[in-house]
Amino acid sequence: MIPQKRKSASITYHVFYNHPEDTVAIRSNDNILFKTNRGRLVRASTFFSDMFDVCDSSAFTNNDDHPIDLEFSAKVITAYLDIISISGSHQLEVDYYLLKQVYELCSFTISTKALNSVRKMLVRSAGYKKVNEPWDLFDFASDFNDVKLAQMTFSLLTPSAVSEVLCGKHRVFTGIDPKDERGNLLMWSKRLRPSWQIALFHTLIQSDRAVTPRMSIVRKGRSSRDVACQSTKDQIISIQKDWTKMGDRFNPTEFE
Repeated sequence: MIPQKRKSASITYHVFYNHPEDTVAIRSNDNILFKTNRGRLVRASTFFSDMFDVCDSSAFTNNDDHPIDLEFSAKVITAYLDIISISGSHQLEVDYYLLKQVYELCSFTISTKALNSVRKMLVRSAGYKKVNEPWDLFDFASDFNDVKLAQMTFSLLTPSAVSEVLCGKHRVFTGIDPKDERGNLLMWSKRLRPSWQIALFHTLIQSDRAVTPRMSIVRKGRSSRDVACQSTKDQIISIQKDWTKMGDRFNPTEFE
């Protein structure tokens, strides 16, 4: 649907994105008007490209009195326009929680290249934060079914970060047993999509098998294969705590 003019209070022009030669008018949900470059939007976004194709074949008017309304704040739209206006080799410093909203805008506007940049920025920003942010980012990736973002997030899930969840110190937990590692992991995993839950535990099991030592001895009548299987079970029960190398093996699409 073509965005319609919104009835609202008086509009303030953005302090930077207001050049008279930029012909596309966009309005934020807090009534800030942006004047932006049409060609840049078309190159960055399938949403805008398709919209302008439709607009060219109709009598739709886009100007200061008839802006394109986006249900995002001026801060989010500013960050989005900044990102699509710079080289992909440069990353802006944007607050982690604001970046999550920019991700949503990139997803909404189908801005593939910008979305790739935002993924990298999110991982870098989450890495600077306290332990909760990597897990928050993994939850966020699950909400959007973004496997690529989740695979990148694994690099942040160090033994200390994993221990925070296993000990029930993640902020989503209440009334848990700090000694119940398996229970806490199961509780956290319920926040994920079903296919993601299966993929996560499949990845953990595969990882544990990879580090299980192969034994070539026989004890009390058991074959070396039996001993290796018992060792594998012990590894799974103890839960692998270094997840940083698991990203390549995480693939929820196998279980959809």
